Amino acid sequence: MIDKLNERERLFLLGGAVALVVILAGFGGFEAYRSTLVRLDKTIVTRTRQLADFENLRRDALLLRQQIQEAEGKLAQSATFSLPTFIEGQAGQVAGRTSLAYARPQPPAGRGDLLEESLEAKLERLTLEQVLRLLWAIETGPVPMQVRDLELRRRFDDPAQLDLTLTVSAMRRAK
Repeated sequence: MIDKLNERERLFLLGGAVALVVILAGFGGFEAYRSTLVRLDKTIVTRTRQLADFENLRRDALLLRQQIQEAEGKLAQSATFSLPTFIEGQAGQVAGRTSLAYARPQPPAGRGDLLEESLEAKLERLTLEQVLRLLWAIETGPVPMQVRDLELRRRFDDPAQLDLTLTVSAMRRAK
């Protein structure tokens, strides 16, 4: 059948076939190009999210490093710190010395290179504000301290006043 075509018709047929091949190759190439762009866009979104996560982790690590440095600084100050003196002083500032019923040191406990010193104290006839001020003073004290046990009881003679029994622990470097 192609043999019956003249030279001009053969050139048109060959040109049409070449054009068809170029068009099909172009569409195939365009589809590959488009799928590559879609894949790269997804990769960009994923990497952007990973970068944001990494930045959050970096910020958290810096915050933790700062908190560790602050704790180490407080532990360095703990060599001259006396827990009974601190509690008596804070009780005197917050509610007056007469409110402190007792302060009993507990046996120290070792934890690696740290020594945990504990003290049980009872304060009587406190208002809720005084209790909160005392707890805040312990929380923001010069060395790392923690309230282990806390018991609040209302007084029978004056329900507006409270009796506070608490156990406070302070950490220091073992010598």
